[in-house]
Amino acid sequence: RENRRLQEANMRLEQENDDLAHELVSSKIALRKDLDNAEEKADALNKELLMTKQKLVDSEDEKRRLEEESAQICSQLSERLEKQQTANKGELEKIR
Repeated sequence: RENRRLQEANMRLEQENDDLAHELVSSKIALRKDLDNAEEKADALNKELLMTKQKLVDSEDEKRRLEEESAQICSQLSERLEKQQTANKGELEKIR
């Protein structure tokens, strides 16, 4: 009788062990899948970050170029205006 009870307890424990082993394997598989997904997302985000940084550098270069161009145009217009004002003063002097 005692032997039978111990055999049943042993079978129950073996089944419980099998169930826990299966649960462990399933958990490991799920964790591996989650890790793979997280690594893929991290790679994609890193790629996006690098592209964004490059766009920022390009935009800053373009901004600098446009600022220089704008300053040059303003300088040219100021020179033209000054020349025109000088010419106009000369014309006014002739008229007077």
